[in-house]
Amino acid sequence: MKEADPIKRAVAFVTFIENKAPELWSHGCLLGSISLEVANRHPVLHTRIDELFDEFENGIARVFAPALQAAEVKNISAKELARHMLAVIEGSIITAKSHRKPELLTDGLQHFRRYLEMLLKL
Repeated sequence: MKEADPIKRAVAFVTFIENKAPELWSHGCLLGSISLEVANRHPVLHTRIDELFDEFENGIARVFAPALQAAEVKNISAKELARHMLAVIEGSIITAKSHRKPELLTDGLQHFRRYLEMLLKL
């Protein structure tokens, strides 16, 4: 992402994910599905899934950390915010599938983006 301003870059990242959500998760989340179905019965698989979710969170946190610092946000860490975004994604996937309304995935990410904008004082 070429945006130099860390706050604008964080919002642009979420907007990109929001716009790509239907394409990325139209069939659900493979990692989330495997986690729910088999991870508790297979400790090695559970460990690997945990590592993959951590990698995803850490990647998101690397985008959010400079924005939180630039906005002088002190009451939430980049890791916590990344975990929140991941929870929004996974929860929105489940909600969209259970209601058979794919737009609920985008809606969840739009709500998260608005939350992020308020947090970053945009």
